[in-house]
Amino acid sequence: MRFERFAANYARQAEFQRAQAVQLARGFAPAGMGIDLGSGTGFMVQAMPDLEMIAVDLSPAMLSHNPSPNRLVADGRRLPIASQSLDFGVSNMALQWMGDGHEFLRVLKPGAPYRVSIVVDGSLPELAAARRSAGLKSTTQLPGVEHWQQQFKSTGTLQVHQVDFDSPHSALASVRDIGAGGHGSQPLSKSRLQDFYQALGTRLSYKILTIEGAKA
Repeated sequence: MRFERFAANYARQAEFQRAQAVQLARGFAPAGMGIDLGSGTGFMVQAMPDLEMIAVDLSPAMLSHNPSPNRLVADGRRLPIASQSLDFGVSNMALQWMGDGHEFLRVLKPGAPYRVSIVVDGSLPELAAARRSAGLKSTTQLPGVEHWQQQFKSTGTLQVHQVDFDSPHSALASVRDIGAGGHGSQPLSKSRLQDFYQALGTRLSYKILTIEGAKA
């Protein structure tokens, strides 16, 4: 499990994810008990300290760094939570790894507000180009915008975010240390590794779909 391996470095490397959590939390102040699906090390919990949420993540190592008093190790595709039992929901850049939002919606009460941000297909084209330059296979394709619009019955808002780094090595670390991949474990020759870093560059681009709504 890649997130288990990189849990200790996640909070240090995932500055973009932290910034997205702050943006997602802005102006969102529902009452009751909610769910933070794919909570990881707790960026949403930190961004909304006054709200009570169950921090759910598949990785025990990630949750061990999470400050929430309500932590649950669980698969987001098979939540051990009663249907229509929670008052609100959030999920920050995590649903793309699950590929499905039905369980997230199932546990919300009718009318419960939610906000989610999802990395969609077409993100990190720089990493894909770098892998091609080094003769590596493409990484797994993420679900696209239409997939999530159909699940949430909402168009949402799609934005492209570009994140700059001081070196290709730092850019790679930002995705590798959050468990999102890199050049993998396959050994590369010095020349191929040089091709990889040259193609990667110092800027990474994310396509983020943000959806806000209420459970029907």
